[in-house]
Amino acid sequence: MKGTYYRLNKKNEVEDCSWEQYCEDVQNFNSTRRINESFSEDKKIKVSTVFLALDHNGGMFETMLFMEDKLHIKVFDEIDEQERCHTYDDALKQHDKMCDDISKIIKQEFVQNA
Repeated sequence: MKGTYYRLNKKNEVEDCSWEQYCEDVQNFNSTRRINESFSEDKKIKVSTVFLALDHNGGMFETMLFMEDKLHIKVFDEIDEQERCHTYDDALKQHDKMCDDISKIIKQEFVQNA
């Protein structure tokens, strides 16, 4: 990979793309860049994994933790709220691991957004 802009091909492999293709993917974010999204049973915690489409030195895929309120603040003490990786398969594993780690702390399961 030598370009500035990237996209996922049909095999979920990262490949170079043009500025025009990048802009098209930005407009179709949910279908082209969202990898996974899960919520705690009470819907107060969300874990989201996306394809960044730019190289951010830590990886092209990012998993982030979002909380609705401060009641779950202990989660931030034990879990990194942002992680990055370089491959689609690693992104899926990273997402599942963050959900599992949070579930152990808050004693709730996570449900994937269908």
